[in-house]
Amino acid sequence: MDFINPPILLFGLLLTGCILTSLISFRAGIPLILIFLCIGLLLGDGGLDLLESFRLPKAAFSIGSVALALILFDSGFHTPIKRYNKSVIVQSGILASLGVL
Repeated sequence: MDFINPPILLFGLLLTGCILTSLISFRAGIPLILIFLCIGLLLGDGGLDLLESFRLPKAAFSIGSVALALILFDSGFHTPIKRYNKSVIVQSGILASLGVL
């Protein structure tokens, strides 16, 4: 069970760093996704090379797919209904339904 401790510690440090950078980006007016991309580049192959698990393409694809689904759900969930364009709602509903099928 000792092999699980370093990834949990790294995840906790990354989560703490993300929370702190979100406060900084809110005050500075920098988009948060830009800061997250910079952190990912720094910790990945181009920087300190700390994230060895992303060398597995299937794991990276799975994590990226889950992250994309969460981002899309969160953005759709927090978008006010007044922001939706009512003229294209039928077309987008049909396209989304056919796309799922």
